[in-house]
Amino acid sequence: MFLRLFFLSFLIHLPILGDDKVLVSWHDFSDGFQIYLTSTDTKNSTSTFQNVTGKMYGGKGSRDTWGSSDGTFGPSELVGSTEADGAMALRTNGNNLDFTITNGGKRSLYLSEIVFDFASVSVNAPQNFKLVYLSGDLTDANNTELQSFPNIFNGLGIVSDYEDVSVPLAALSDRTLGPSQTATFRLVADTANNQFQAMAVDNIAILGDYSDFAALTYNIHGGEGPDGEGDVTTNLTSFRDNFMHGEDVLCFQEVDFDNGEWDIIKGIFSDYPHTFQTINTTTRYSGFLSVLNKQTSIAILSKHPFTSTHEELIQIDPAVDKWERHAQHVTIDLDGETINLFNFHNTFNFNDNDWEYEKSGFVAFKNYVLSRPGISSVTSGSKTIMLGDFNLLQANVVPIIGAPAHHFNGRDHVSSIPLFTQSGVYTTVSADLSDHNAVWAALDLVPPAVFEPEFTTEILSPSSVKITAVASDPNAVEYQFKNSNFSNGSHDSGWQSSASFTDTGLLPDIVYTYVITTRDKSVNANVSETVSLDVGPISDSDALPDDWERAHFDDLTTSSGGGDFDGDGASDEEEYNAGTDPTDADSIFKAWMEKDSAGLETLKWSSVDSRTYQIQTCDDLGNGWDTAAAVVSATSPINSATIDISADKKFYRVLVLPVSP
Repeated sequence: MFLRLFFLSFLIHLPILGDDKVLVSWHDFSDGFQIYLTSTDTKNSTSTFQNVTGKMYGGKGSRDTWGSSDGTFGPSELVGSTEADGAMALRTNGNNLDFTITNGGKRSLYLSEIVFDFASVSVNAPQNFKLVYLSGDLTDANNTELQSFPNIFNGLGIVSDYEDVSVPLAALSDRTLGPSQTATFRLVADTANNQFQAMAVDNIAILGDYSDFAALTYNIHGGEGPDGEGDVTTNLTSFRDNFMHGEDVLCFQEVDFDNGEWDIIKGIFSDYPHTFQTINTTTRYSGFLSVLNKQTSIAILSKHPFTSTHEELIQIDPAVDKWERHAQHVTIDLDGETINLFNFHNTFNFNDNDWEYEKSGFVAFKNYVLSRPGISSVTSGSKTIMLGDFNLLQANVVPIIGAPAHHFNGRDHVSSIPLFTQSGVYTTVSADLSDHNAVWAALDLVPPAVFEPEFTTEILSPSSVKITAVASDPNAVEYQFKNSNFSNGSHDSGWQSSASFTDTGLLPDIVYTYVITTRDKSVNANVSETVSLDVGPISDSDALPDDWERAHFDDLTTSSGGGDFDGDGASDEEEYNAGTDPTDADSIFKAWMEKDSAGLETLKWSSVDSRTYQIQTCDDLGNGWDTAAAVVSATSPINSATIDISADKKFYRVLVLPVSP
């Protein structure tokens, strides 16, 4: 099986729910030949996400006898069948295949990648194609190219194990699809030897997940409707299938024990493998002392593992049904962020004495919330969520708990320190599933994923640098760059959407330390951990190598090459080229003639081991120079060469050959 993976320059932020899931998909095109050609005749997608739908049409329509037999969407997402159950055809006279995802649900989705399989079938089929974001509610420009695919011929047949393709959507700055939003993508084929020869595309899917963390509270009334309708199996199955939108955590109250109801509930919500149940017992039920030790419970079911669990008795009902009222506390780790989640079913005392016991129970619950993470006020717990049947109305709850985010229905509440991205109520009372409605809220709690090893720095000039960070988040990212060398903030970027920052007005030969922070653009503006990055020392980009300048002048500012620091008549650049010391007037390159006792003339010059030289001659200074010895190695500290004295007049000079900085 062929496998073609296209990864762009940075990584995708992984969802807090774990691996990406198939949001919408298309794989069964066996309904007929050459259908799904136009926008009035579309192929509907399949999806396991509540109210998330998709449509596909275009190309030259379906081919019901074609198809990929590998049983996956792209490289790995299972289709559920290895049957060759049709494919869509693309050719250059029908070269656009459009597919749309619509979020008709209540929570935001993020889109991570598009996967599909293809077979080019023949050398006459399209030779290239590309994937684009065509249009929709994403903020990226229409027709944004996501990936091009040149020279795609793979010779696979119309029924075969097609080539797998995975395209991460990193080219899109906005990958979050809110409620009621749509996004349309297009595969475009081009360049074929025969416009009537088609390629095949099958097993197309858009991957992603919900973009936030969602929790709900639901008093299930022992699994019965307001007037005893249904049972725990029927009612909770209906609740799961017709109301829920993939919430991460479920907080239930009035979970009874009769007939193994807790095991039934865990079976219905088997995709919530992490559970925590707390028993509430009564010593008097319905006013009859003879009914003792009746039990119910509160419970938390989670898709995420608990890092800790705790329960505490908050209060016992003062009259009538003397129920224990426990509270639960669980912690959950989401990409390094600790979430404190509390579930509570408060006292109910018929609202006597201006809700006296309901208020006292809720105050005791608040104190429990404060004590568990050891905080002084609810608002100081940055990732704290409180849910339950509080048996108080909003007018009583809000002044006591003081949480900035609150959603409620009657006596059922979700209170949170982080703000909600969405929240709502499931009308389970009118559906005869319980005597309480379920209340839910979704929150973005995770900061951007920062990929520090992929940060880049670029020295633009002796006084400016450019830093580019790499981070990703479903709700887009803002960046802040701070130059720690300047305490007054004059070289800081402030929060900005661009991942790059250019700092100017810098000095060479200094190491600058930048502290980089990211935050997402959600309502909670979740901030990442900082990354520290050293840049420099910056070169002064003059004629002298930086190391040479530091060795002789201790800095990069004393000389730029043109001056003569030691006043010996040779510029600092000439001293570098000659290998002499620019701070010592006695260290200078020079040449001279000597005559020995036999009357022979010798040309001599001062030399340095790391340099090479060239001897040039001429008969007349106005006629130019000729090379007498092209490359002469050094024999430091003095080089010498015997010269021809037969001519009446001859001029000599010695050059230091250039060295690379």
